[in-house]
Amino acid sequence: MKFSSSLLENAVNELAKLPGVGKKTALRFVLHLLKQDEIQSNQLADSIKRLRSEIQFCSKCFNISDHVLCKVCSSPARKKRAGLCR
Repeated sequence: MKFSSSLLENAVNELAKLPGVGKKTALRFVLHLLKQDEIQSNQLADSIKRLRSEIQFCSKCFNISDHVLCKVCSSPARKKRAGLCR
């Protein structure tokens, strides 16, 4: 697949690395992003950056969480009962 821009080619190649995404689908994604408002594209980029930098695994149950303990493990209702997340 030939591209008219190295930036376009790079974006397609990076998106094509995602599971289940081929070059044609990646190209569709990139073209869609180019047609969106800049604000929407920036929100997606910021979400991906924050996901990578802020997501962690719960220290008790290893569920994906924004904090050291996930919402389940930190729930006062769960603390009263014995179980997976004590």
